[in-house]
Amino acid sequence: MMKLPTYFITLLLTYSTPATAAPKLIDYIVAVVNDEVIVHSTLEQETHFIENSWRKQQMELPPRQDLEKQVLENLIMMALQLQLAQRTGIVVEDSALNDTLRNMAAQDQQDLPTFRRTLENDGYNYEQFRESIRKQLIINRLQQRQVVNRINVTAQEIDNFLANQAQPGNTN
Repeated sequence: MMKLPTYFITLLLTYSTPATAAPKLIDYIVAVVNDEVIVHSTLEQETHFIENSWRKQQMELPPRQDLEKQVLENLIMMALQLQLAQRTGIVVEDSALNDTLRNMAAQDQQDLPTFRRTLENDGYNYEQFRESIRKQLIINRLQQRQVVNRINVTAQEIDNFLANQAQPGNTN
């Protein structure tokens, strides 16, 4: 096998690529949330998902620019909440996620494999859908924890409640 000189290989590569070919933009950052980035493709994917959902429900869509702004704000809030949940140790086990998915399928009167096929036939990536549901469950747990931590019932309030329940004629 003949060895080609390095400069010949460089020339070959240089001239084999069309000079008119513009660089293709693959993706770019639209927001930075602490140490996490949100890229344009994620924003587009979420916006497209919401547009499809609204169209199926025959709802009027807001202008694209307004919708993208709302979706980006939601993505930022979700990222912040997921970061807080991670710092506080909130996780959703696969078993709990699978139970939720089975319940979703049952609401549509389907088993899980049929539910998955339905999602994929509608153009959704099942694994991404599954992780999206996991994130929602994590955020729900975080919100519940935040609410529970803010509830402060005093002993006096408990005594007052019990006294009111003990009064004759109270049907509560």
